[in-house]
Amino acid sequence: HHASAASYRKLLDAYPKALILGVTATPRREDGYGLRDVFDHLVCSISTLELITLGYLTDYKLIAGFKYSKHKVPQKRDFTKKELEQVASDYKPEEVLKQWNNFCTGKKTILFAVNVMHSKAIAAKFRAAGITCEHLDGETPHDERKAILDRFKSGTTKIITNCAILTEGFDCPDSEAVVIARPTTSVTLWLQMLGRVLRPAPGKNNATILDMTDNWFRLGRPCDNREWSLDPVSCDPDTLGVRCWPSC
Repeated sequence: HHASAASYRKLLDAYPKALILGVTATPRREDGYGLRDVFDHLVCSISTLELITLGYLTDYKLIAGFKYSKHKVPQKRDFTKKELEQVASDYKPEEVLKQWNNFCTGKKTILFAVNVMHSKAIAAKFRAAGITCEHLDGETPHDERKAILDRFKSGTTKIITNCAILTEGFDCPDSEAVVIARPTTSVTLWLQMLGRVLRPAPGKNNATILDMTDNWFRLGRPCDNREWSLDPVSCDPDTLGVRCWPSC
């Protein structure tokens, strides 16, 4: 789903006669840009529900319905950085800690915050409560990042907080819970965050998804049927810097 990006296109253009196979669990870009100009066909081979039934993914418990969201949700686009700064006040660190204690106590947890400052504040609140918790962001030095992830994987650290670092590619199958403390309108980002805890592991009967936002209501559950397409998703014509071309 990154294949339309300039860096990927540069590589693909270097092999004009090559056959291209793209593999992803979420065939849609977060910016809504389609994949039609890169791929000719989309083959949806198996659903998330089937993967859970067959044991390739773990079952889950979704805990949601909280009334923290107070800010307006943008239409046909995701939240901007400025908007995320504003919504951080909806998910106060003490409330995140409270709900984790209510539903995820003792579970190895990946927590997604709205931005770096929010993630650091949440980590500090957990540590003040005597819970081993570490923060990770894009400025974390490579060696330090590796050490943090190693401590989390070994169980020395119970909770790891981040903003948008562990959304893709991070694999820690025995992670038991994910806490969503940031809103999004992107089904791709939503499913990528939830996917971090859907890997099966010995002794893991199910995963806990604690959604403090209303993402679940807008974007559905992991196992819901979805209609994927290579075509672009319409953008919001009122968004600053966005222009809708009539032929697109």
